[in-house]
Amino acid sequence: MPPISLNENCRNTVNIHKEILKYYRGEVLPTSIGPPGREPEIVRVRSGEDEQSTVSKIVQRLVKSEKVPPVDITILTPNKESKSTWKTGVIVANYSITRNINDPARDLKILCSTIHSFKGLESPVVILTELSGLWESKKEELLYVGISRANSHIVICEP
Repeated sequence: MPPISLNENCRNTVNIHKEILKYYRGEVLPTSIGPPGREPEIVRVRSGEDEQSTVSKIVQRLVKSEKVPPVDITILTPNKESKSTWKTGVIVANYSITRNINDPARDLKILCSTIHSFKGLESPVVILTELSGLWESKKEELLYVGISRANSHIVICEP
């Protein structure tokens, strides 16, 4: 069968779609048929404790002020758990991190995954973090995949 070009983005909001297009390298430029949505949130961080503190404040704001359920927030990192600050059980804004998408208590936790492992999945809110160590050769691909996982809101913690 010949390849099929998908030229309509129905997963993301228009504003997330615009951010995705910065990293898109296909031949056919897709259009977004989603709602306008909010602007992507780009947050400058220093790696380490500053980034952890910043992400914790973002999660707290999302849950408390914006009434986003913890189950609707996913932290994505290029790092596997052994090299990440986001380990199972770490507390972020009074919520425990889980690396298990099938965790039975998942609705009370914040999911964390690698960008690669989350490919093909989606979440209402995605926080991209630990981006300081990205290899230049993989940077655009990882940012494309990570950003495109967000349905409604993307927060990019930019080093």
